[in-house]
Amino acid sequence: MLTTNKSGTTVISPRKIVTPRSPEIRKADKALALGHSLSTEQARERFKDLASAFVERDRGWVRFLIIGYGKSGKTHAVIHTAPTPILLMMFDPNSEQLVSPELVSKGLVLPVRYFGDDPEKPYLYRQWEKDVFTWKADGFFSCFATVCIDSLSQMMVSQLRQIAYDDTIGLGVTKKGERKSLMPQIQDYNVLKISTVTTLLALCTIDAHIVLNAHILEERNFRDMKDMIGFVQKRLNATPALQANVPPLFSEVYIADSLIDKKTRKQEWSWQTTRSDKFPELNIGSIISGEKKLVKEEEEQDYRKLLKKCGFHHEDKPPLSG
Repeated sequence: MLTTNKSGTTVISPRKIVTPRSPEIRKADKALALGHSLSTEQARERFKDLASAFVERDRGWVRFLIIGYGKSGKTHAVIHTAPTPILLMMFDPNSEQLVSPELVSKGLVLPVRYFGDDPEKPYLYRQWEKDVFTWKADGFFSCFATVCIDSLSQMMVSQLRQIAYDDTIGLGVTKKGERKSLMPQIQDYNVLKISTVTTLLALCTIDAHIVLNAHILEERNFRDMKDMIGFVQKRLNATPALQANVPPLFSEVYIADSLIDKKTRKQEWSWQTTRSDKFPELNIGSIISGEKKLVKEEEEQDYRKLLKKCGFHHEDKPPLSG
């Protein structure tokens, strides 16, 4: 949260956390601790307190999972159409090429690298986790209108390497039967799932739009031993556990597509927002579309326009320059 002190200086204040603390609630909790039941009045007070905490939350922020092939406009759309300032948390080395120095100097985009580790001594994934929880606690995230993680696929690789390295440090001297390299092992994937989901859950409560970019994985499968041709399945480029557990954290799951208009020969970017025969394995959909079906089956890759149309925050926050 941005506030101004008496000297006119803009400072960052931590988010206000609403918790049930009324005297009636404390009295009711004490009664329960002694083995007594709540009275009707105490139950009403508890309901009022918890309902107030819900109502006071800002529910105008949206979480997007954008899945697509390389060069399908995923990062470009964030940088050029999402509300600013934008925090770009980069695991993909190609992301920073799209950010002009002018956007950074104006305080509109802050790109932060989380790639470039020494493969034998990785530390940047742990740095990312540390930044997430530190910046959530001190209110830094709330200074941004959009926070983008680019991308899940590269983040997963970085995390697996980090898990393996941390394991070797914990073991000290390698013993027979224990880890001898930083290649992922079966037990690492459980750590990957829990760590990824819990960190993303922490981000779900910040006062900013969340965008997680991800890639498509194409795999050729065969129906039986006689099938010589097979068929191609298109899935989220992640482990099976993350394929199942990450998408439900996001209200908006879209496919990013890039096409060349046959008449104008211009490149056009769009989002596919509903499940189709082209991507049957991907659970695409929209919650913010609502009963009025405000989100069309195919939308222009423009965050600001979409958010405004659906009645969510589309305005910029103050730039962080100067």
